[in-house]
Amino acid sequence: MSAVQIGRDGISITATSDTRLPVNEYHLKEMNDSQKQYIRSSIPILESSGVNITQAFYQRMLENYPEVRPYFNKAHQISLSQPRILAFALLNYARNIDDLTPLSEFIDQIIVKHIGLQIKAEHYPIVGQCLLATMREMLGEDVATPEFLEAWTIAYGNLAKILIDAEKNIYQSQPWNGFAEFEVVDLIDESFDVKSVYMVPRDKTFKIASAYPGQYISISWKIPGLPHETIREYSLSKYPDTKKNQYRISVRRVHEGIVSNYVHEHLKVGDIVGVSPPAGKRKPPVLCFAGGIGITPIVPIVENALLDGRTVVFCYSNRNYSSRPFKNWLLQLKDQYKERFKLKEFFSKEAYLRKEEIIDELMTRVLLREDIMKLNSAECDIYMLGPNSYMRFVKEELVKLGVEPKRIATEFFGPYSP
Repeated sequence: MSAVQIGRDGISITATSDTRLPVNEYHLKEMNDSQKQYIRSSIPILESSGVNITQAFYQRMLENYPEVRPYFNKAHQISLSQPRILAFALLNYARNIDDLTPLSEFIDQIIVKHIGLQIKAEHYPIVGQCLLATMREMLGEDVATPEFLEAWTIAYGNLAKILIDAEKNIYQSQPWNGFAEFEVVDLIDESFDVKSVYMVPRDKTFKIASAYPGQYISISWKIPGLPHETIREYSLSKYPDTKKNQYRISVRRVHEGIVSNYVHEHLKVGDIVGVSPPAGKRKPPVLCFAGGIGITPIVPIVENALLDGRTVVFCYSNRNYSSRPFKNWLLQLKDQYKERFKLKEFFSKEAYLRKEEIIDELMTRVLLREDIMKLNSAECDIYMLGPNSYMRFVKEELVKLGVEPKRIATEFFGPYSP
């Protein structure tokens, strides 16, 4: 999915005279200087009281509009994490009201989040109504004048229009919309506080969608005692099994977590849940090179990348098979992550240890393999650590393959020699 590009010239403006609270049909309207000044005047207010405003906004919306309650995690309201995020968004929207280009990446993140939760166009008027009503109530008539509210009505409508249009385009490309019924077919305890849930479509003719590493699905749970369904997002903990037509998520029990405790204590094989299509950006692969004990700082890099859902190709050079450290760890990763962890190992005979050309020859063969070449794209993250001569060689080979030197993250062991 490409990023949303917006700015002074990045969106087309359609004039409209509608300055009421937002309605279902949004139009982009060019703001005049006076209206932009009202938005700018909100900056000090949002800096000092933004979280108070957004906290009150969520309380108003969740109390009065039960249809949006499934999309919000009560714990995030209690911790104020969600009000803080919205306050941050409003503040930066006000700061960049003249040119929204710096917010493109942040807006793209909002779109990804909305797609995962299956937020639809009909939800935006509810948000707009509650946000403006909260501003009017909390800021009072002296600040929240009709002109002030008119400016924020237009500003909100413009942002809503951008988000709705971008999300509509993505929804049209998805294999299904909303939440399809899936049946739980297996439950596996991975540890004392992690349980894996295997699911297949209830309709046997329904085919699951493939997914990029790192993508997630949202699940709509019907939990006894709750008056509404509850939606949560889960990373796919296994590449989708298209032969079994099966997804897997792994849920960690959270203290006082309503959903996680339900999964661990009450969910059973045969239960039905709602599942959204895979969402989230494709995360770039990681290419690691290590020589000998240079593997030590690479270990957390590899582990974090795999936990983040990324594909890792690890090229590891040693004197011989018996001298390599972390043998069991490497085998565990291969068994756990399968196609997402590709290990390429190289060994030089003891007699040829100091003859760099032996290692060079072995490494060159692998670097030219098709699966490595595919990873040498502009988005791939590359890490390298080992003896100086080893790293000089690897870097030279990567540069020959078209990799920009500045993209190779590296450190040196021992004294540096250029």
